[in-house]
Amino acid sequence: MNLKIDSLALTIEKWRRIKDGERVGNNVWGFCALCDVYEYCDSCPIGIKTGLQCCRHTPYEVWHKHRRIEHHSFLAGWCDECEKIANDEYDFLVKLYKELHEA
Repeated sequence: MNLKIDSLALTIEKWRRIKDGERVGNNVWGFCALCDVYEYCDSCPIGIKTGLQCCRHTPYEVWHKHRRIEHHSFLAGWCDECEKIANDEYDFLVKLYKELHEA
């Protein structure tokens, strides 16, 4: 079992569900398998790739800001921009997954 790949796969599945419109509260939006597995960002595949903490400089950072400012919530509301950012995050994670498989 490769914990890095498995937790990334779970996170990709989460974002697939989000981008496909499955908005079912914290069971989808609130859980990040990578955050659950890695105690520190510098050991997380995203943190390793970006060199930053808390998914900074990724589509998730844009998502977080958009949800807070435009919807005043991380669980309620949905718009075209939410869909675009969710697709961007999904694509970012899939690309990272492929990079890890090639390594």
